[in-house]
Amino acid sequence: MNPVSEGNFLTDVWGPSPDNLFATGGGGIVMRYDGQKWRLTHTPVTENLNAIWGTDASHVWAATGNYPVVLRAWNNDYPTGIAATGTVHVVAKPVHYVVSSGSSPSTPT
Repeated sequence: MNPVSEGNFLTDVWGPSPDNLFATGGGGIVMRYDGQKWRLTHTPVTENLNAIWGTDASHVWAATGNYPVVLRAWNNDYPTGIAATGTVHVVAKPVHYVVSSGSSPSTPT
């Protein structure tokens, strides 16, 4: 089970089951594993995708970068409410390498 990522690095893997996995990586790459084979999915994204997550196989999100988030609150005393904007920075998870002959992390040589 070795994905062919067309020379791009992979950053994250998520899946609802062991035979239904998604991987993201450099240059906006998204790959999907169907239990038999990894398949490359072309996306319009050219930035690196550092994270992927979903609720099931039909609802999967990949992201990287900075995203503004607006938080709003109101109550009976302040019916028009107040708002504050913050920035969420989605970063890559640490990369861990594992050699096939053991379970200890190992950097590539």
